[in-house]
Amino acid sequence: NYFYVRAPEDYIEGSETAWLAVSGNYFSVEEEIEGRADPQQRIDGLLQRPYGCGEQSMLHFGTNCAVVAFLAATNPGAETPHLPLLRDGYNYQLRYRKADSGGFCVWHHHAASTWLSSFVLRTVCAARMFIHVDPNIVSGLIIFLFARQDAIGKFLEPNTVYHKEMVGSVQERGVSMTAYTSNSMMECCSADDK
Repeated sequence: NYFYVRAPEDYIEGSETAWLAVSGNYFSVEEEIEGRADPQQRIDGLLQRPYGCGEQSMLHFGTNCAVVAFLAATNPGAETPHLPLLRDGYNYQLRYRKADSGGFCVWHHHAASTWLSSFVLRTVCAARMFIHVDPNIVSGLIIFLFARQDAIGKFLEPNTVYHKEMVGSVQERGVSMTAYTSNSMMECCSADDK
């Protein structure tokens, strides 16, 4: 296929360059309709067994949880063969739980992280729809997070977040950290109401 681009009348000679960026969509409806791709194969490509440090393993556990939730929402009542990956992710993440505080850390020799603990809380609360999650883990996380609030209610992250790609626009020491942590707790409590 060819794309034809007409340059504006006032273009500068020698600058006739155009760029086209194309990105794929894992859940493309067009590919399914045309029978060009197996959607289950694309979904399976997103799922991975968790490994690495506390942050790395959450990349996979969080993604696995989102995929299972997507499948449950789009195929109600269908069985999913992916629940063992959720259980593995949950159990693997428990390795990074600090027994003294209830928070989660990036490495065993590091202190618990506010941001990582918020992410773990959000994910395990979502995973409760599919696997057993110890309620003591959830309550320990909430207690830990409340202990990380300052006098005016702002949540503090005294530690470094190593995998910056995980936090998106959440700033470790800004208002967005408070919003993210508060939202994680609210989502967890609203999941309890369902």
